[in-house]
Amino acid sequence: KSAPLQIEGNISIKIVFDNYQINPDLTTSWGFGCVIKTPGESILFDTGGDGSILLSNMKKMNIDPALATGPFITTSNDIIGILIYLGIATLFLDRIGGG
Repeated sequence: KSAPLQIEGNISIKIVFDNYQINPDLTTSWGFGCVIKTPGESILFDTGGDGSILLSNMKKMNIDPALATGPFITTSNDIIGILIYLGIATLFLDRIGGG
């Protein structure tokens, strides 16, 4: 049995990409991305839909993208999305006789 994860110190979550505008200095677009900062690391949790907006917002928030250990979720989302797309394409091609 493993011990529960314990993190001492402050944890912060900064939203760096979102389609709702809270900070007028940041650019909005469809998607979501945030940086979770613990005393030991910074994790880029998802990245939104536009890398240039993400990087611009991070720069405006004084967050160095090189220090983030992620992207944490984006990779799994991409893989799952590709598998779903290929699965649907395969079913479609089988139905029309092209596969």
